[in-house]
Amino acid sequence: MLVSPGSEITVIDESQYVSTAVGTVPFILMATAENKLFNGSIAQYSTKVNAGKLLAVTSQRDLITNFGYPEFKESAAGTPLHGHQLNEYGLMTAYSALGTVNRMFIIRADIDFNGTLLLKSLPQWRHWLLHHQHQHLAIVAF
Repeated sequence: MLVSPGSEITVIDESQYVSTAVGTVPFILMATAENKLFNGSIAQYSTKVNAGKLLAVTSQRDLITNFGYPEFKESAAGTPLHGHQLNEYGLMTAYSALGTVNRMFIIRADIDFNGTLLLKSLPQWRHWLLHHQHQHLAIVAF
């Protein structure tokens, strides 16, 4: 703390860092909407062709350019729906981590949040129906 006549200055360290061993590169497995737009064109890594591939990302700009911005669901009134199953938390986590590291590996699961319908949510069971063309897949999570 620095004290001068008429003023007081306090320095608070609010540093953020990822505490990992030297040479460790983070890995994120995530799902997003497919064919997301970035600056009027489809974000390259959000396509079906790149689903399931191990991709290296080196900056927040690289991430957003190739995957698009994270999307979070809102109610009809515009209220954020925190904890919604289709919110892109994986993409947001990658964006946040790239603020402190300079390299990350990501695999985007072949699940299209645009084509996913939430059927029902019960206290202990969650059911999703994923549909793509004529294929259907039900996922049950505990």
